[in-house]
Amino acid sequence: MSNTEFWGYLIVFCVPVLGSIIALIKPIINLNVNIKGLTDAVTHLNSDKKEMKKELDEHERKLHDHETRIQIMEHRDE
Repeated sequence: MSNTEFWGYLIVFCVPVLGSIIALIKPIINLNVNIKGLTDAVTHLNSDKKEMKKELDEHERKLHDHETRIQIMEHRDE
């Protein structure tokens, strides 16, 4: 086998192997980017949920106070 044949075989073998490696790595990188975006979105949703829970607790407290006042007024009228 001459030097030229060796390089020819090496190139013919390496080009498809490199193409296959690139074809496998690109989707993995895209998947990692998408996972990071989803993680950020879930984190943001969790923080929004905590804020909404605090607001809901405050509204529930006010509603309970209002119901208590109404019950007191109803007992006075009786």
